[in-house]
Amino acid sequence: MAAPEYREEITPHHKLKYTTAMEQVYQSNGGILRPHVTTASEMGEAASAIDLFKKAQKRRDGTPFRTNPELVTPRERVWYSPNETIEWGEPIEREDIFRQCFDPESKLNQAGAMTIARGEDEDILAGMFGPRKTGKNFANITTEPFPAAQIVPIELGSSDGTTPTGMNLEKLRFIRKFYRRNHVVMHGEMPKVAVSADQIDDLSRFVEVTSADYFQKGEEAYYKSGTLGGVMGVEFVDFEDVEVRTESIGGTSYQIQDVPA
Repeated sequence: MAAPEYREEITPHHKLKYTTAMEQVYQSNGGILRPHVTTASEMGEAASAIDLFKKAQKRRDGTPFRTNPELVTPRERVWYSPNETIEWGEPIEREDIFRQCFDPESKLNQAGAMTIARGEDEDILAGMFGPRKTGKNFANITTEPFPAAQIVPIELGSSDGTTPTGMNLEKLRFIRKFYRRNHVVMHGEMPKVAVSADQIDDLSRFVEVTSADYFQKGEEAYYKSGTLGGVMGVEFVDFEDVEVRTESIGGTSYQIQDVPA
């Protein structure tokens, strides 16, 4: 004899309770990268993310009857448009599963919220490494690829200078040097780099655990805790979901993983 089909009427208060429960779970289990980016609520087909002001010019004039300078600061407006909606759904076939929908502590809701959070991280990464859209208005934009000058050479830090290698101190030095050369003030906040367990393992081989320079303030040393919070003024964000691609370099195929910084 077949089991009876489960039926439950979904009322407005059910929807409200479920929405409230999922919001609570998502706020406490949101994307890993969300705390490290600026968020805002926007409406419409597109929105302006930021107005970038570039290097301003100055002049020197020693004449007694000089005019007011008219030095226009170069700037550009960066736009973004919404991606596809991130969705998640669970077929409900039993009453016990239906009751879980209203409990923020249920494993079902937590799994759903973490799935949505991973989708959010994917969108953040796409915004970091994807093309930039600039222009005075969204109807007349210019699409710019990711700048090659902001890519850390994968062979940097290798013994021969040509073989692709994993995370190392030379790559972190490159990041800090890039920021400083572009006049980025880093006194108030440390630059952050999202790294995977493999990259932390690569980097740990270069860290001299007997040196006091690598002790983290308020934390145990890496060799004791197994946690490397940062090196050389760069803070690490543990992140495993960066896409890995295969790329041919010098006739040899390598597994390449982009690192957002």
